[in-house]
Amino acid sequence: MRKKRGKKREEKKEVKKGLSTVLVMLILILVSISAVSIVWVVVKNVLQSESEHVSIGQFVLNAQIMNVYFDNNSNDVNLTVKRNQGEGEFDTLRFVFYDGQSYEIVTQAVSLDELEERQFSIHLNDLTVSHLASISMVPILNQNGKEDIGNTLDEYTVREETNLSFTTSWGDLVLWLKCDDDLSDSRAIDSSRYNHSGNCSGTTCPSYLPTGGPDGSGAYDFNGIDDQLKVFDTGDVLDLNASGTISVWVWVNEIPASTYTALAIKRFGDYSRPYNLYLNPAEMVYFTLGNSTTLNSNSDSVTYSTSLKDGSWHHVVGVWNYTNLSLYVDGIKRNEKARTVGDLEINNEALWIGRRTGYFNGTIDALRIYNRSLSLSEIQNLYNNKI
Repeated sequence: MRKKRGKKREEKKEVKKGLSTVLVMLILILVSISAVSIVWVVVKNVLQSESEHVSIGQFVLNAQIMNVYFDNNSNDVNLTVKRNQGEGEFDTLRFVFYDGQSYEIVTQAVSLDELEERQFSIHLNDLTVSHLASISMVPILNQNGKEDIGNTLDEYTVREETNLSFTTSWGDLVLWLKCDDDLSDSRAIDSSRYNHSGNCSGTTCPSYLPTGGPDGSGAYDFNGIDDQLKVFDTGDVLDLNASGTISVWVWVNEIPASTYTALAIKRFGDYSRPYNLYLNPAEMVYFTLGNSTTLNSNSDSVTYSTSLKDGSWHHVVGVWNYTNLSLYVDGIKRNEKARTVGDLEINNEALWIGRRTGYFNGTIDALRIYNRSLSLSEIQNLYNNKI
């Protein structure tokens, strides 16, 4: 009897063990099914999200921000959005304004067909337009009651930070053409806060050299025939009477035998040139201030006799205040003269780059205009750091 009872006990143990194994297997199977279900839900959502995202993203939509103007008085940003060729539809644009620390988002209802342009006037409540660093544009699509956000269509750089210790106020730098954008939209980007981008104003744009410039970051090559850039002075930002500085890097290919070629010239009509940095046929560098509508009738000029046509990059700077004007080449003050002319002509005419009576033949990089006189140490900092 004891043997039979022992045998039954062992059989019960085996049954319990088998049931436990089955239960464990069932639990494992259920857990696996649950895990697979969870993973599939996540993957499905990701795939669905990516599918929706791609359908309205930059793969099918193509638009850009252009012709941006800042109204410091009203704190408004006026800009134009151009829709290029490409499929896809959206009914809302979201503009993201960034000042280097904070963001402000403004949503605009709009529908743009291919090659259509639309103007926007956007008032900022939280940020100051004069401190903006960038503007981004994102398309929004509302379908089936759901809002889908596309890829960023365009990011417009207003200014870029610099590590130069003396550039403490963006009000000092009123124009900064870095010459490292490719002119694809016939526009040379102004990286100062004023956004006075240059427009191609000749038969063709200057050629973009991706590795040109003293630092190899890009430059514009002018052909000496018809290339020029024109910076419109909306708001008279470039009218600098009391003091100012023009700084530019140049590589000279050729100097015409009978005409003057401007590196940068603020015009008033055909003749008056409030400030003018140029080369003359005698291979001299000229920096001139004037306040008359008659050619050279009332102007001060400071010159430096040298040939910049030597297969090298040169840094040329013109500086003025109410008492004198100075000319620097390659970090050295080459000449200085007392200022005798009165107040300069104040106007909203354009600044021309690459043309005076003749066209510039060579390469230009890093054109900067300040509304104050830079010191010798600041000019040498620009020269030594090739900026």
